[in-house]
Amino acid sequence: MGGSISLTRRLPELQKQARAKHIATEKQPKLTQYEFREYLTFQMVQFISAPFLAILAYYLIEPSNTTNAVALAFTAGFASETILLMVRSIANKIFPNSRSGP
Repeated sequence: MGGSISLTRRLPELQKQARAKHIATEKQPKLTQYEFREYLTFQMVQFISAPFLAILAYYLIEPSNTTNAVALAFTAGFASETILLMVRSIANKIFPNSRSGP
């Protein structure tokens, strides 16, 4: 559920930034079609990986009751974008490439 909420929240923002009529700001720059596709792909990966992150969190933390387990799963799903951004940042530091991208 958390992963789907995160995806649902981000998708309209990305669509707005990719529109031809979008006026770029520092917080919301204009996205090229390539950047939009890259961000959209990342959001889909985030959505797909959210359940796996929730399972991992469940086995690492071992919640004591059902309420805590549900809260943990929701939080892990909702935080999946942040977790994947951290993993991506670490991977980029380990394997830097010559291309610059979003």
